[in-house]
Amino acid sequence: ARASEAEHVARDIVALSPDEPHVVRLVLLARLEATLAFSSAAGARARPSVDATRTALSGPEGSDADTTTAIMEMAIDRGMWEAAAAAADALAPSSPAPATGPLTLPQATRTALVRALAIPDAALQFAAARTLALAGGDEPYAGSSLAVKALIHAATSRGEDRVVIAHPDRAVAEELATAVSRFGYDPVVTRTGREAVFAARDPDTVLVLLAARCISPGVMETIQYLQQPPFGAAPPVLVVVAPLDDDGRGRFLQKRLLALADVHGAMLVDRLDSMFMPTVDEQTGAARSAPRFHDAVAQVAGPAAVDPPTRSAARAERLSRAREALATLAILGERGRDVSGAVEAALRAIVLEESAPAAAAVLGTIGHPSAQYALFRVTARASPPADAAVLAALRSHAARHGVLLDAGTVDAACARYTGSTSAAERSAPAAALEAIGVPSRNLAPPSVDAAPARSTR
Repeated sequence: ARASEAEHVARDIVALSPDEPHVVRLVLLARLEATLAFSSAAGARARPSVDATRTALSGPEGSDADTTTAIMEMAIDRGMWEAAAAAADALAPSSPAPATGPLTLPQATRTALVRALAIPDAALQFAAARTLALAGGDEPYAGSSLAVKALIHAATSRGEDRVVIAHPDRAVAEELATAVSRFGYDPVVTRTGREAVFAARDPDTVLVLLAARCISPGVMETIQYLQQPPFGAAPPVLVVVAPLDDDGRGRFLQKRLLALADVHGAMLVDRLDSMFMPTVDEQTGAARSAPRFHDAVAQVAGPAAVDPPTRSAARAERLSRAREALATLAILGERGRDVSGAVEAALRAIVLEESAPAAAAVLGTIGHPSAQYALFRVTARASPPADAAVLAALRSHAARHGVLLDAGTVDAACARYTGSTSAAERSAPAAALEAIGVPSRNLAPPSVDAAPARSTR
């Protein structure tokens, strides 16, 4: 509704032929928000194409980097992070800039994109990091390493909803993990607040269940750490109280309620059966009320957090960002940048069919034995044959860094090749061995009537 009203106001302003640049940029910001709002379908975020965004950002004199940068900063100042992310995407070039050469983006634009990396929004951070990586110019510069770290963080996503559970009692933690798994979440159990803080830094974390008597550090200190993530948005927190915490003498619950009253994104809940299970009529067996868990999550994180289509769209968006981040990291690796921090993310993604080509491209640029081993393992054990991108990455890695595999790994592939009687079964290890420079003709088993290798005299 706000976008529609702003669009009508923008038409009235345009009819007055304003010459003030600030007024023109406000009109363009309103048009950008309208483009984003009207592109959504069925309640799920569907970002328009980059061409449509650039059209929305085109003023009377066309579109340029300075105007788009100013609109991005205006959107950030007003908390319109989705519009800011769209503007950052529009600043990215259609094709990557060369490894060396003149700066593609103006200095002011690059500085604004580096500042955008500090905004606690995953989409905006990724858009700014990707634009800096593709068109930021010669490295190093202020914020260049931060952009790489933001890309690595986005690349670790696997498109799932993770819930971090921190409780000192292992039995209670497992009970909470079982309960949240019924709602389609992937639980991660920890025992202390410190472990919960590190576990919650995964980009797929959408909720944290924190024991009210959490230790090392305490519950309030843990919430403060959770709300200051290095990348991405702060996850909502549900502070879980136990039945014995309802002690009027110590006023434990009263103190917790007062402490959480002014904390945004956190609330106090119990762990009674009605929180995770429907209330059933004992006589008729019919459900009288739904579980209270969805209502609690909606109160602390918003109604979209419990809407199935929106959750599905958010998972798909995180997975899409992970593939784009891997592809961008591969470009940086080809330019000679150090992207060795992406080894773990690439190892997690190479087992997924959709992300395997991008993950292989990243591993192909990292001169680490684990990278070559992952490429060799996927190629040698592939059935059906591995993707051509994985095989090309293995061949390129071996040619660039040499053979970094141990003898046992190569011998196992040779044994699988010589021990197979089917050509289809031998194709995968043969391709892997040939990629690292071991010709398959030297591995073929001798024929039954061949002369013995050693003299029999």
